[in-house]
Amino acid sequence: MIKKQIFIEGKNIKNLESFFEEIDRVLTKDLDWDTGHNLNSFNDLLYGGFGVHA
Repeated sequence: MIKKQIFIEGKNIKNLESFFEEIDRVLTKDLDWDTGHNLNSFNDLLYGGFGVHA
């Protein structure tokens, strides 16, 4: 199993909205949708098997 490293740029995060923008930039790469900017959809993204986790 190959482990993938994902880097979230902390300097881009200043509040909750910018956190979701950074997460969308990194984790929804090449998808035509984003996290919906809530923690439930963020959790789905981490475990859902799509985006960078496909």
